Amino acid sequence: MEDEKKTVCNLVKLFIEKMHQWEMSCNKIAADNSMTFQEQFNLQKKELSDIFKTFCTQKERKNGKPNTISYGSDGSYEYDPIEELITDAIKDEKSNSKYYVITFREDPLDEKFQYSLLKHDEKWLIDVKKVYDEDKDSWKVISL
Repeated sequence: MEDEKKTVCNLVKLFIEKMHQWEMSCNKIAADNSMTFQEQFNLQKKELSDIFKTFCTQKERKNGKPNTISYGSDGSYEYDPIEELITDAIKDEKSNSKYYVITFREDPLDEKFQYSLLKHDEKWLIDVKKVYDEDKDSWKVISL
């Protein structure tokens, strides 16, 4: 059980790190005037798709990454492994193949996130990301 918990936490941590690296890469690609906008977009999307193939469940995400490209810039990255810290990992009581990894990010806003992971072919993959809505005391699905 502890090994499994460590595995899912490490997966989320590595995903956050890779997404942060991708955001930094996107800013460099966007600043490269030798490429057309379409070339920049295609390169950004390819890098993002590779991350999703490695870390996420394969399903249609019409209005989210990797189909849409959105990323932060220096000081406002969506993913930051220094700012977003894992606070808990909870195994779903009803399913042997589901985990919830909770993270907290203080800056720029106090936000709590929940990554839902599914076990598929003996491999854990991130399926959904949610943000905690304090006013409604509930989790709201957001784009990965």
